[in-house]
Amino acid sequence: MRNVATHQLAAEGPAAYERYLVPAFFAECARQLLDLAAPQPSDQVLDVACGTGVVARAAEPLAAAVTGVDLDEDMLAVARSKSSGVRWLHGDATRLDLPAHSFDLVTCQQGLQFLPDRAAAVREWRRVLKPGGRIAVAMWRDARFHPQFAALSRAFEDHLGPEAGAALRAPFAGPQPTELRALFADAGFASVRLRIGLVPVRFGSVAEMVEHEASATPAAPAFATAAEETRITIVGELAAELTDWVDDDGLTFPLVTWLVNVS
Repeated sequence: MRNVATHQLAAEGPAAYERYLVPAFFAECARQLLDLAAPQPSDQVLDVACGTGVVARAAEPLAAAVTGVDLDEDMLAVARSKSSGVRWLHGDATRLDLPAHSFDLVTCQQGLQFLPDRAAAVREWRRVLKPGGRIAVAMWRDARFHPQFAALSRAFEDHLGPEAGAALRAPFAGPQPTELRALFADAGFASVRLRIGLVPVRFGSVAEMVEHEASATPAAPAFATAAEETRITIVGELAAELTDWVDDDGLTFPLVTWLVNVS
């Protein structure tokens, strides 16, 4: 397993992330984030912690130029295979090798919660923004709003160990609203506006949710090496907990995200 704290994936994980999780919910979250950010045709856009590039690719036809930065080379390899029009760079969101005052818009979708020094990252994003530039961030709300993933993380922790459980809790462990506002205000931004976004999710079954989440997160090695009966037990326990979210077409529920508009 690679670094759970930074949510980096095993070598095959980025392809699974793009195949399964981008269409399941990251593409819709990107659409909502860009609706909020409203890139202009003249904008230079920087997407930090870009992953496989779902936000950067969606922003490409809306802006003058788009740059995507990520620390995970395997994620960037998938991103490069999907678009040659975006400039893809390997880099740390807290120490960008980019000139000051060079971007009109900085975006970050579901990456802020994984950064070990969020304050340093926000200061760095401010450094690369042009005067009057803006930031748009999407970050899942905490586990109280995601009982489905709380149940999944418990099952993984019980049967696959604490690291596997932590990997599935990490996306929902970001700062609370007061902390979010302070994070940007302390970096010198005058306006921080929070909006709640609802992202619909649908899997064909509970088993599909387990398989897709397991293959596209840092929990993948633990799940892949588990005994078949262990994997069956995880699916069975989760199915029993999620009966209220199952209909004739499978499993469906909302993900709840903060959409943060900063200027």
